[in-house]
Amino acid sequence: METSSAQTFNPPNRGAPSSATDGGTRGGAFVAPQRGAPSSATDGGTRGNFEAPRRGAPNSATDGGTRDGFTPPRRGAPETANDGGSRLPESLSQLQLLVPQNGLSLTLSERPGFYAYVPVSDAKAIKFSLYRHDLATGQDTELVYEFEQAAPSESGIMSFALPQDYGLSEGQLYHWYVSLVFDAQDPAANIAMDAWMQRLDPQDPIAQRVQGIDPVTNPAAYAAAGLWYEPLQQYAQTRFVSQTNALRDQGKAEHWYHLVGTQCATSTEPWFTLLNSVELCEIAPAPFVN
Repeated sequence: METSSAQTFNPPNRGAPSSATDGGTRGGAFVAPQRGAPSSATDGGTRGNFEAPRRGAPNSATDGGTRDGFTPPRRGAPETANDGGSRLPESLSQLQLLVPQNGLSLTLSERPGFYAYVPVSDAKAIKFSLYRHDLATGQDTELVYEFEQAAPSESGIMSFALPQDYGLSEGQLYHWYVSLVFDAQDPAANIAMDAWMQRLDPQDPIAQRVQGIDPVTNPAAYAAAGLWYEPLQQYAQTRFVSQTNALRDQGKAEHWYHLVGTQCATSTEPWFTLLNSVELCEIAPAPFVN
């Protein structure tokens, strides 16, 4: 059985999408299997050396593409204050999805976890939306799941999970959004980020690289194969537990954003290593807020 201790990506080069909307995802050392997805994931966000699995995702995710009643709102995020007025660094004042640069991220999971960094703001709610996407038409064809909850009272990382009665279809391309809802009656007043993802067929060559390997015990093997959501989920769960224990022991939270310039560059914790490999390390110290 293959094992791996690395938390960074080194998948086969298979081509990448041309662009995925303004506002979003970021990347780094991950060189994903290029399979035809958008080559950059959103302006204001994607960074680094990540070359996404090219699998034919749309060239751009642009504002205003209304599908099944959903209007992806304008992108970007307002500058926000945290902890009674302390300014967050500019990069941490933006809504960001925890996905590599250039759009398409891969999974074998039927119900992967989705993660976003959400800055504190005047938003009334946070909305997660998942669509099936038709590559031939470039359209989001079916809203398969949508969930809305109160916006957090502090900046941090939020997770979104699919319900037990719905799972991703093998081989299907999906388009997902996280929106800051300022006005439920006016989607144009809201702010959204988006990303594409695909659940692989088990016979896919990338899936074959991790056949028989448990993502819980060896998530790094999945990262090395070019699968994003498995290592992200496992390291996020470990990080959440360690963060909870630290807060319990310390009795209070540190001003986590002060750690961005230090812990980010020096930590050997897999969560930091993984996010650093896709140039999302400034988010790594952030607390989980749901």
